[in-house]
Amino acid sequence: MHIITKKILFSPDTMSEPISLFHKNFLIFDIETTGFSRDHAIIYMIGCIYKKDGSYEYCNIFASDSSKEEDMIRYFFNMLKDFNCLISFNGNNFDIPFLLARAKKHSIKETISLLESIDIYGLLRPFRKCLSFSNLKLDTVQNELGYARKDTATGGDLIHIYHAYAREPYHPYYKLLLLHNKEDVEGMIPLLPLIDIFILIEAYHFDFLSTDEINKKIVATYALPHKAGVDFVLSHQGCELKFSVNQQTVKFTLPFCHDKKKRFFENFKDYMYIPEKDEVIHKSIANFMPAHQKIKSKKSNCYISYSGVFIPVFTLKGVEQPFKDSFKSKQHYTLLNPHLNANFFKQQLLAFLKNCKES
Repeated sequence: MHIITKKILFSPDTMSEPISLFHKNFLIFDIETTGFSRDHAIIYMIGCIYKKDGSYEYCNIFASDSSKEEDMIRYFFNMLKDFNCLISFNGNNFDIPFLLARAKKHSIKETISLLESIDIYGLLRPFRKCLSFSNLKLDTVQNELGYARKDTATGGDLIHIYHAYAREPYHPYYKLLLLHNKEDVEGMIPLLPLIDIFILIEAYHFDFLSTDEINKKIVATYALPHKAGVDFVLSHQGCELKFSVNQQTVKFTLPFCHDKKKRFFENFKDYMYIPEKDEVIHKSIANFMPAHQKIKSKKSNCYISYSGVFIPVFTLKGVEQPFKDSFKSKQHYTLLNPHLNANFFKQQLLAFLKNCKES
C-alpha cells in the first residue's frame, strides 16, 4: 500500500468557500475501482482533500495489488474520525455504497454512514435540463467552471493501466493513476460554491428591481452574504437565474412582452361567449342580447382578452389576475405593474427553481 500527502495550490483564504461549510470539518474524496460490480471489482485507490494549517492537503492511498485493498479501506476509515462531513461527486450513489460493500467483504467496521454526505452531483442532477453543461460528467462540470485537467485517460484506460501495474509495477503507470485521481478530487474545490447556491437559496435578500428596455427584461437582484465564487446559470422558459464569480449578488431575469393575453374564468356556466368579440360576458348582461349573437360558454373559450405588458409567472401565489395564451397552455403570465413587490419576486424565484427541477 502506498500513501502520499502533499499540499495543493488552492487556498481556503483565496477562494469563496461556502458559508454552509464554515463550521464543518469536511473531507472531499473520490475512489477508483476496477469495475462497477461491488462483489467482483475492487477499490484500488482513494484520494481525498482536507484543510490543514490554512491550506488544502491531498492524500492518496493506493492498493498496489488486490491484496492491499483491505489495508487501504481500514486506513481511510481511520482517517474519517477527524471529519464530520464528506463531499463527493456522485458519492451517494457510487463511492459510498461501494466502500460499504467492500468493507463488509473484509469484515471492516464502518463509520462512514455516520457522517454528513454532500453529493455535488446529487445537487446538480435535478436541474440538469436547465443547466448550460453538455452533460453532468465530473470532467465536463470542472471544465465549465474553469478547472483545466491534464489527465486524458478514460475509466476503461485506467482499469487496464492498473491491472498492468499490479502484474508488474511501472512508475509511469502509477503516475497516470495518481494524476487522474488527484484531478478528480482537486477539481471539486472550484465546485464547492455550488453547495451554497442550492442550500442557501431561501436566504437571499431582495436588493432592487431594474428594467432592461433594450433586451425587454425585468431583473430582480438579490444580495448574497459573500461573492458567488462561481459562474453559474439556470435557464427555463426564457427566464434565468445567474451567479457571477466575483459578484456578491444573484440576478433573476424575466422577459416582458407587449402582447394580448387571455384571462380565463372557472365558473364558465355563468357566462355567454360572444363570437364577434371573441370573449365572454356575464349572463346577466347577455340576457339583453339577441340569441344569434351569443352561445353557451365552454371552459376553453370562457375568457376576456387584455392587452398590456406581461411577464411569466411560475406560481399563482400573490397573482390576482393570471393570464394565458390558450386554455391548454401551462404557462401563466401577469401584468407588469408597480405593485409587484419583493415578496412577489421571491415567490416567483422559489417557484422557478421548483419548475427547473420538474422540467
